[in-house]
Amino acid sequence: MPNEEANVLADLAALQPEQRKSFLQQLPTVVGSEDAPDLYRAAAARASSPELRGLVVESIKSMSTGDRQDTASDTLKTLTAPEQEAAVDSAMPRPDAPIRNKLWMMVVQGFTFVLVGSFAALAIGVFLPAKGEVKPELILSMFTSVVGFLAGLFVPSPAASRRTNGADQGAAAEGGAH
Repeated sequence: MPNEEANVLADLAALQPEQRKSFLQQLPTVVGSEDAPDLYRAAAARASSPELRGLVVESIKSMSTGDRQDTASDTLKTLTAPEQEAAVDSAMPRPDAPIRNKLWMMVVQGFTFVLVGSFAALAIGVFLPAKGEVKPELILSMFTSVVGFLAGLFVPSPAASRRTNGADQGAAAEGGAH
């Protein structure tokens, strides 16, 4: 390292903490935009993980909304799939069991209401004469769709049965190999 650089660093080290902070805040404007990325990389390389995290968070806070979204998207792309899932889960946790149950009850109740309503409309349509343009096919298709949806809730998931069958076959293969 040349003598001039060593002298500048020694002078910087001799400054009071507030003077050093002021100097470092002005440094990016002094070095120019072409050297600023090198300055940032050098500072980041020497920072500990918590310091670097704080620096990144503070930097993101000062960005515009569009830049923040782009940065978050670019950062997520650098993570592995499990890391991405963990990041999304930490930002937006999955609903717990009582909330999931409540949501399912709302869905099932809604479809049940449609089922009962379409059944009533079909039953009334059979016994009362129609006035004007009536399309019973529309109500019948809604009725059968809702019945299919509600019946689908009782059918085991193909993915779950595949996992169970795969585990059974794997256990059988291991048992047969001994």
